[in-house]
Amino acid sequence: MREIVKRIWRGEYKDISFEIVHWKYAEGEDSGIWNYYVYMKKQFLSSNLWEELWGIGQDDSYQICTVVDNIPIHGGIKYFGRDIDYQMIKIGCDYNHDTDSGQRYNEKIIYMDVEQTIDYIREKIYNK
Repeated sequence: MREIVKRIWRGEYKDISFEIVHWKYAEGEDSGIWNYYVYMKKQFLSSNLWEELWGIGQDDSYQICTVVDNIPIHGGIKYFGRDIDYQMIKIGCDYNHDTDSGQRYNEKIIYMDVEQTIDYIREKIYNK
């Protein structure tokens, strides 16, 4: 069995929380896989959008809704979840696509994509 090392960078940009995650085997030359996640709070979403998103099942995560599907996120939304305690929707993506092969990523590069995603959410989705 191989040990997996997980590093997480957490922060907020324009009052929206995010996580950047890097997964890698502890030994070897594997460059690992990068992900990022963005949290959308209920208080900033219209009640109709919140109800639509909250009603989606985990199995429907790749066919969410038009509003959320348009969010610019690397390779499209690959993770969709709900945080019941904090009343938030969590969306995420990964950098494990054919087009990512041979690319070198780090938390600073991923953070630029996080900013683009959050800018879009703030401008097009929050309180609309």
